[in-house]
Amino acid sequence: MAKLFEFHFNPKANQDRILQTFSFSPKSPAEQQWGSIHVIVELQGALPSSKKFLADLAQFLKKEYYESALISKRKHPAPESSLKAALRKANAFLALEVKNGNVQWVGNLNAAVLVLCSQNGSTSAYFTKTGAMRLWIARGGSFSDVAKQLESSSPDPSKVFGTIGAGKLAEGDRFLVLTKDLHDSLKKQGVWSALAAIEDEKKFRNAFKGQEKNLKGLLFSVFMESQFQEGERRFVHMPLPALSRLPIPQIPTLSVKFPPFPSLPFLRPSVSFPKTALLLGALLLILLGGFFFFQKGNRDLQEARGFETHAQVLIRQAALAFQEGKEEQAGILLQEAWEIVKANAKPENPLESSFLALRAELREQLSEIYGLRVISDPVRLFDFSIEAGAAPSRLLAYGDRLVGYNPAQASFLMLNISTRTVEKVQADRNLSVGTAGEDALLFFAKPNVLLSFQDGVWRERTISLPFTGFEPVAMNMFYDSLYMLSGDGRIFRYPAGSASSLVWIQPSSDPSAVPGAETFAVDGNIWVAKENFLVRFYRGVAREQFAVSVFPAVSTIPVLRTAESLPHLYLLNPEENRLLVLTKFGEVEGQYQSPVFDDLLDAAISSDGKKAYLLNGTSVYMLEL
Repeated sequence: MAKLFEFHFNPKANQDRILQTFSFSPKSPAEQQWGSIHVIVELQGALPSSKKFLADLAQFLKKEYYESALISKRKHPAPESSLKAALRKANAFLALEVKNGNVQWVGNLNAAVLVLCSQNGSTSAYFTKTGAMRLWIARGGSFSDVAKQLESSSPDPSKVFGTIGAGKLAEGDRFLVLTKDLHDSLKKQGVWSALAAIEDEKKFRNAFKGQEKNLKGLLFSVFMESQFQEGERRFVHMPLPALSRLPIPQIPTLSVKFPPFPSLPFLRPSVSFPKTALLLGALLLILLGGFFFFQKGNRDLQEARGFETHAQVLIRQAALAFQEGKEEQAGILLQEAWEIVKANAKPENPLESSFLALRAELREQLSEIYGLRVISDPVRLFDFSIEAGAAPSRLLAYGDRLVGYNPAQASFLMLNISTRTVEKVQADRNLSVGTAGEDALLFFAKPNVLLSFQDGVWRERTISLPFTGFEPVAMNMFYDSLYMLSGDGRIFRYPAGSASSLVWIQPSSDPSAVPGAETFAVDGNIWVAKENFLVRFYRGVAREQFAVSVFPAVSTIPVLRTAESLPHLYLLNPEENRLLVLTKFGEVEGQYQSPVFDDLLDAAISSDGKKAYLLNGTSVYMLEL
């Protein structure tokens, strides 16, 4: 259940600014399945007539949204399509306003449009924005900026609203829409980060007490009531992107005819003509052999046609499922069809050419659905092989530099990205595993030493191991705490300045969720990758788990990267020569694949999330994300 909150802080601080929210709920049973629509606006330099203009715009959006939904021929609601149609007409509405001389709002309008639609026990959010309005989702103690790259880049004032974002809201989530000045003030006063950790709506309402006089702006919040109990485990299937251009194939009608058994004369051996009898016997064997050979060939053909028909049926079912709004089911059906086709596209198959054509068609469709981008010639930034004796197998992003190191060496290489020059830094111990903080590099060295490198100076301290023989397979910093992943899948936390660790996965979380994990990342939540699953922990408790369901399929995830400042999860998949980018709500954002990536070892992400650096063999490649 969603609760809505609206806060106006000093709305009259600027007399020429209008802050207003328009919320519309469905009025008829036919409108119920399309949910509610909310228009949050800020207008600078407002005139006396501006209030009517904003009200007219909001009413127009509401009218067009529900009308577009009601005239849709889909049996199931398609809020995103209806919202797109409403926004196109709203752009035309605004273009007419400009033509009629109402240009005061151009460059001064900051707005967000949000649709909340509940279906089958879950709530989906569809949203867009224009101007400087801020859109965030708080989940599990951290914020995600969901407004990035939504706003249209077109200079044409008639194209005010552009791209639409979408996602499912889970229990305990908060969807926040707020003005830029309020967002900046909350961050400056230290309130913003605290808001992400508040899970109780009463505490959320009271979080601003004592700050009202120092704040200006508008905050609209959707608070999803939580039924979630501490220690409870949630399993969430990752929604698939909408399928597009999916044809419904015609299924051929099979007509199976078996050849008649050959009619042979009754044979009797003749004492007088033994040679004739032998010839007739040989002829009989040849005929029988030919018959059974023909029968085998016919069975192979019929079997191949059966597999082909099965794949065609799955593709047709996927298309029908998509038309009914069942995107996840459609994706599963297409994946099944792909496996059948891939297994039969072989030279010994009598229908090889048909399966090859079907495989090419499915590959194109699935690649588009799952955002697979093939890069034939990626940018090679640097080759570590020029440094004698240096063979880094791990990579860290450290400010505007990259750090390559090898657990078998007592040194690392510092690469300046802008100048593409490298510096070798010597240490006294082998650097088993490392992580990068804001202002220092931190490495674990056997048996129980932490090495920090800051401003050109090495420092070391001894720590107590969680158990005898402990050696971390991965480390991450979050603020002043250090987190370590053990080989058996346990996570330990070393608080700031402490030499002793805490077991950070609580027993109620069922530690069996992560044995075998090779990698993890921290952004306020702890994300652990195991096989093709991601498990999200918050405050030491497993909160959700979902399979990474993409094309091509994932079987292992050796590298996982994210941070509080990064909007996505970044997964390295060497088996398919690619980097996967997922939202923190489990949706596929994109895939970057290249035949050049034939020896992927590690990945590092820039602090703004716009670039990825991949260590492939001894070379570092750069991707624009």
